[in-house]
Amino acid sequence: MKQDHLLRIAACPILHYCQSFSSQLQSKCKNFISGVLLIFSFSGLIAPAQAQGECGTATYYDMGEVTSSGESFDPGAYTAASSYIPNGTLVMIQNVDNGLEITVEVNDYNPGWGIIDVTPAVMEALDPGGEKLSLEVCLYY
Repeated sequence: MKQDHLLRIAACPILHYCQSFSSQLQSKCKNFISGVLLIFSFSGLIAPAQAQGECGTATYYDMGEVTSSGESFDPGAYTAASSYIPNGTLVMIQNVDNGLEITVEVNDYNPGWGIIDVTPAVMEALDPGGEKLSLEVCLYY
């Protein structure tokens, strides 16, 4: 996994703080924090986040009105369901066949058919133009 992606995952709680600023300052805040983290990482002062990884089958799901996190189900969102990854966790999903990757937020529970269930939007991003209902993927979180 790329170091810059790991830093983005590690920095998400900090970058979320930037949303409390006006829209003009949000961008500057995010750029500043990202730059500081990157400098510290390359200087060896902090180590990049170590992601957990596993590979298996991602399945397509397009049902339900409300997720287990209480959000409305949105088939166009970059979200996923898992039987063991906690809600709110950001997960990078990489298609084993073509190398495409996308970061999603787990916001629902699945009964364990695959390692993760993804929305139609995520499936399309991982397999553009494809018609598969499942893909072999690797997860990093």
